[in-house]
Amino acid sequence: MIMKKEYIVLLICFVALYFSFPVQAFFTEEDYLKKDSELPKPTATDDDLVQKELVDILSHNDDALKVFDSRLAEYLLVKKFYNERNFQLVWGLHKSTNRKIIRELIKTLEEAYDNGLNPDDYHYSEITKLLDKLNDYGDFARMELLMSDALFKLVQDICNIRVSPKRVHAEWYLPVKKEVAVYPLVAQALEQNTLYRFVSKLYPQTEAYQRLREALIYYRAIEKKGPLPILSGVRKKIVPGDSGPSVYDLRERLRFSGDLHREAQNHIELYDDELKKAVMRYQRLHGLNDDGAVGQFTIDELNRPLAETIKKIRANLEKLRWQSEEELPTKYLYMNIPDSQLFAIENGRVQLQMRTVVGIKTWQTPIFTDEVEYLIINPKWNVPPKILQKEMLPKIQKGHAFLANENYQVRKRENGQFVLVNPNTVDWSQAKPADFQISQKSGRGNALGRIKFIFPNPFDVYLHDTPQKSLFKKDVRTFSHGCIRIERPLELAQYLLRDADSANKSWDEAKIKEAIASENEQTIPLRENVPIMIRYRTAWVDEQGNVNLRPDVYDFDAKLAKMLRY
Repeated sequence: MIMKKEYIVLLICFVALYFSFPVQAFFTEEDYLKKDSELPKPTATDDDLVQKELVDILSHNDDALKVFDSRLAEYLLVKKFYNERNFQLVWGLHKSTNRKIIRELIKTLEEAYDNGLNPDDYHYSEITKLLDKLNDYGDFARMELLMSDALFKLVQDICNIRVSPKRVHAEWYLPVKKEVAVYPLVAQALEQNTLYRFVSKLYPQTEAYQRLREALIYYRAIEKKGPLPILSGVRKKIVPGDSGPSVYDLRERLRFSGDLHREAQNHIELYDDELKKAVMRYQRLHGLNDDGAVGQFTIDELNRPLAETIKKIRANLEKLRWQSEEELPTKYLYMNIPDSQLFAIENGRVQLQMRTVVGIKTWQTPIFTDEVEYLIINPKWNVPPKILQKEMLPKIQKGHAFLANENYQVRKRENGQFVLVNPNTVDWSQAKPADFQISQKSGRGNALGRIKFIFPNPFDVYLHDTPQKSLFKKDVRTFSHGCIRIERPLELAQYLLRDADSANKSWDEAKIKEAIASENEQTIPLRENVPIMIRYRTAWVDEQGNVNLRPDVYDFDAKLAKMLRY
């Protein structure tokens, strides 16, 4: 009996000792530390586990939070978004029922490419690469955040300005669209269950934008065909009637870009009429003299890499996204600096078109909107202080005989006032710009010509005639100090003044010429102010569907493309 009791006591002690050892001691390390890949895939009942990981990731107060290899660009918005929805999942990547919205997001990111944006700014490559390689709850949570960040960042870039116009050009004074709150837009896009369609409508819906978007798609398709044929070794202008390898190269280059029909095979090394028409059309669409002679400017344009043209189109799409959709006035003047042309537009139709000369790179014409209020016939030219200091005074110090020959008057500061003096009495070697005012009398040879069109502005910029008519024949016309010289001022004056004076007959050509012949300075107000819009566009598509390209004369596009990493 005693033996039996002792046996029972021993048995109890053994059992107690057995259970006092850690459980781990009875499992191998390999059994205990399972690999992530061996964890069960989340199922439709695992929302709470993914949410737990989501909460843990977003609990870090890090504005530069990274998931996988990407930093969340809109981390604060994303964090607010999930906090306010109590961490409810958006994409539900572990649910097969959510595949539609995931496909819509990917399609939405791909469409960004056709709008000139870079899908990889919105994690496109990382999302598509990792989407089918998620191993655990943490991966699902990280991908949830990455996809939401992609959507927030994309909507932000579509609806708001990525680079301030002032960083591109200090004197860019165009109205831009007001900042849009992105948060409610993203929430609305997800609620409506039509993500792709909703985001597509956020891009500008204007004809100008949509046409240029199609042009981008077109040029990218051309680029995929292979290297652009190059015109090399051309030693002289190629003109109609020429023949040889250079003509063959020209033909192939125009055919490659679709500027010459592919079926045009006759006289393949002869510059015939059909090729001439194609060259002239190409020149017109690139703002060159459409004379059919293929000189250096035309060759440079033909040899421009397609990658540069694509960057130019992307930069112009970006600028169109800056703008608020303003309603155009019934009657206005439009001047595009890179195009160097002025248009008078009324009821949507061009009434008048002429060439202009704009500011050189160091004296840029500003970009703004104003209203023409009056014009001056036989204007005087008061030399601006900046021109006096930088150009006029150094020229005078080399020899001042031109002052009298070109009808300049000199005023010198004496006792706090400027008084008229004889240039021959001035010691120009000691002259200081602040002590002088120089003006040119009206009449023949005046730098402003015979007519000046005034739209008062802080830049002291205006339209005016010029005695230097030969400059209008140039392919690139950047020669002024910022003001805009116009090719046919008499026609513009007649157009603007046709309703100027209700008491008398309209200012027709004869009356304007009579005023000019009087040699007297005369100010004539317009009956109604006419808006003038000065813009900077290097790529656009006209109403006939033709892509127009112009040189980036102030390097604004290049600067913008660099800022946006195009």
